[in-house]
Amino acid sequence: MISNSYELTPFVEIVLDEITANGNDELKKEAEPYQFEILKTTLKKQREHLGIEEQLKHIESIKELLPENVFEIKCKEQGFDLKENPEILDAFNETLQSVKEGNSRS
Repeated sequence: MISNSYELTPFVEIVLDEITANGNDELKKEAEPYQFEILKTTLKKQREHLGIEEQLKHIESIKELLPENVFEIKCKEQGFDLKENPEILDAFNETLQSVKEGNSRS
């Protein structure tokens, strides 16, 4: 163990492979015998897809997302697989292009 002559509490970050139902309680119980405090717990891999509202929490502005990204996120949220239906993404891109062209004419 590291010398702690100043009697400070060491803080640690725990990186988890997966979330369990009672993960934090279990983790705290397992850490009790040690002379540190858990400052933060994070997941090694974030969930594969988060809702758009959740993703927006992790970015500064919706302006950072491209329209295609928003469309793909919304399709995932609705359980719609664009890989099985690439023509839908093509139609979206055509529509988007038409809107962009219309805006540039104004």
